[in-house]
Amino acid sequence: MLLLLLLLLLLLLLLLLLLLLLLLLLLLLLLLLLLLLLLLLLLLLLLLLLLLLLLLLLHYYHHHHHHHHHHHHHHHHHHHHHHHHSDKKRIHTMAATTTYSP
Repeated sequence: MLLLLLLLLLLLLLLLLLLLLLLLLLLLLLLLLLLLLLLLLLLLLLLLLLLLLLLLLLHYYHHHHHHHHHHHHHHHHHHHHHHHHSDKKRIHTMAATTTYSP
């Protein structure tokens, strides 16, 4: 009777140990999965950051290039217009002084 009880206890202990081992294995697997997920998330974040940087660089380069071209064109046009207006004004003032002088 005592031997049977001892055997039962041993079996229970073995079962508990097996359960613990299984739990540990499951925990390890979960940890590994979590680590893999974290790594994947980190990789995704890095990829997203790289893509954002590339997009920003491309946009900045395009915008800067476009802005420079536009500014140059606008400046040239404005200068030409101003010169023409000044010339016209000068002729008008000269005509006014000529009519006023005699």
